[in-house]
Amino acid sequence: MQFVHKSTRLSCDLTRAFRYFTAPLLMEKWMGQKSEVDLKSGGAYGLTVTLEEIDCVLDTSGSTIKTYDREKILEVDWQDSLSGHEAYELTVRFMPCRSDTEYCSEIHLMFKHKHRTLNEEEVKRYSDIFEALLEK
Repeated sequence: MQFVHKSTRLSCDLTRAFRYFTAPLLMEKWMGQKSEVDLKSGGAYGLTVTLEEIDCVLDTSGSTIKTYDREKILEVDWQDSLSGHEAYELTVRFMPCRSDTEYCSEIHLMFKHKHRTLNEEEVKRYSDIFEALLEK
């Protein structure tokens, strides 16, 4: 199954890294103009962000949290305005960096379609989107 994988390091502990993906005010400060998160299984996970560097407006209204384990994993049933609200899955894994400091967290994003292999256009589009988000 073809999927998109992007990773980055954040200069913060795992608690703060997890909050960058689940606390609306931190999400808006880092990534977007508007966010809605109801941190529970089945809860809302919406983000609206303009990515000028790739000429894209992303709106994930309708996405929901599938499951989470604080500071370890966040799984989202992903829908967005760019795909006609097809069914995707986003998994975000949080882990400490392999260094001597507790203020470094590795973030791994894995993105796939729920029912089929991603086509080349989707791989390119979502690779660009997640790279742009992580570079903000």
